[in-house]
Amino acid sequence: GSEQITKILEADKILTPAHYHLKNGSKRVPTSVDPYHWASTTVAKILCSREYCGDVVNLKTYSTSYKDKKRKKNTVENMVILQDVHEAIIDRSYWEYIQHKQNLHKMRRKSGKQSLFS
Repeated sequence: GSEQITKILEADKILTPAHYHLKNGSKRVPTSVDPYHWASTTVAKILCSREYCGDVVNLKTYSTSYKDKKRKKNTVENMVILQDVHEAIIDRSYWEYIQHKQNLHKMRRKSGKQSLFS
């Protein structure tokens, strides 16, 4: 899983996203001191994001009023998803496989509803 990928990235001395941005002029300060120490959660987030398989996702959030500064998460049906807009980092078939595996592992209650903690 993502732990194995982190070991490969660290062995190949691949910069973490935060250190990569810092190297390219970002003002954000990375939380980790080691520029090559990848967290498995970072890799898992990359593997779950559509953007890394070449898609552009618009309208992820919305506000109910222009006066309201709080953003709410939009449903997938209301998002605008443009496929294959840019070069993919993750193969689409692999990304779909990951999504399928994650849906299998989501915890369900006895009633059949998804658990609050999954």
